[in-house]
Amino acid sequence: MSLSLHAGRVLGVVGGSGSGKSTLLRSIAGLLRPIRGSIRFDGRHDLGQGAAGRPLQVARRVQMIWQNPLTALNPRATVLEALAAPLRLYFGLDGDRLRQRAAALLHDVELSPALLSRYPGQLSGGEAQRVAIARACAAEPDVFLCDEITSALDVSVQATILALIAELRRRSGAAFVFVSHDLAVVHDLADDVAVFHRGEVCEKGAVDQVLDRPAHDHTRALVAAHRPRSAPQPPAEAHA
Repeated sequence: MSLSLHAGRVLGVVGGSGSGKSTLLRSIAGLLRPIRGSIRFDGRHDLGQGAAGRPLQVARRVQMIWQNPLTALNPRATVLEALAAPLRLYFGLDGDRLRQRAAALLHDVELSPALLSRYPGQLSGGEAQRVAIARACAAEPDVFLCDEITSALDVSVQATILALIAELRRRSGAAFVFVSHDLAVVHDLADDVAVFHRGEVCEKGAVDQVLDRPAHDHTRALVAAHRPRSAPQPPAEAHA
């Protein structure tokens, strides 16, 4: 596969289970090392050596937001401790400066600073996902990797998280790789889309072009499967 990601844009990645979507994100994040090929950042940084081989400031610029925040956050660490880790690692903050920055990060994701003392188990799913987003934002990255970040949330909460991502994109100018099974979400949020099928990109391009006028059979099947079905019509009344 060959894909390009540009600052200020959202690349949606769709496809069936096992098609390689999460593998792509894990490879970009450095959790998996590609067997062949290369992943290049800013045209000069090779990301294919894995996270451990990246300079600190390169690692800072690529951050992951996981599918399930309650498993992504350490259950024994408070919200403050979760946010403190990247703030210390990347910026050397401590003491009052760290706490003030952590409070500001919560404010940016529309949470009260009062939550800093809470543990993940004391948060709702939506609150926990906002904390996970704030933790990624703490590194001030240029690339956000979003792996099905609304799939573990109630429908009523999903819309608020997606609105937050759209606002974060507007404020930060960062690039996003947004993996989702929900084509409607990708259509609304993404600029470009790549359709995965059995570890390959079978179709890619502007989101309106690909999802509204699909050219590949697999893309057509995905679109057809997500198209709302017409409501069943009531049976006609019988007349004597």
